[in-house]
Amino acid sequence: MNSLILCGLILSLLFWSAAVPSPIELTTDKAIYKPGEEVHIRIKNISSKVLRGSITLTIKDEKGKIVDELVILLDWPPLKPGEAIRHKWNQKGRVDGYGQVSEGKYILTSSGEGYKVSKEIEITTP
Repeated sequence: MNSLILCGLILSLLFWSAAVPSPIELTTDKAIYKPGEEVHIRIKNISSKVLRGSITLTIKDEKGKIVDELVILLDWPPLKPGEAIRHKWNQKGRVDGYGQVSEGKYILTSSGEGYKVSKEIEITTP
């Protein structure tokens, strides 16, 4: 009986957390970039609430290694509904001494308190 209650509780928590939409939208100006080309990133508040605290933008290579990371503070000014933060990534990896990152696929992840949104881009020679 206790295991059934525990199982039901776990399932309801999983369902509830999956049903909560992210308050932000993460977009880039395109999906494929040439080496050295600026990646234009936009993080938009799509909720009806003012967002405060911080948003972390993490860029990982296809092996999962962090190549760049940025923490954006939202305490002042906060991010109001409909507003967006724009960032330009120059494809330099801070972790590797600011050198040009290799060609390949990269995962951009924007995360904050209770949410995480990801987008994949590719860097390749045409």
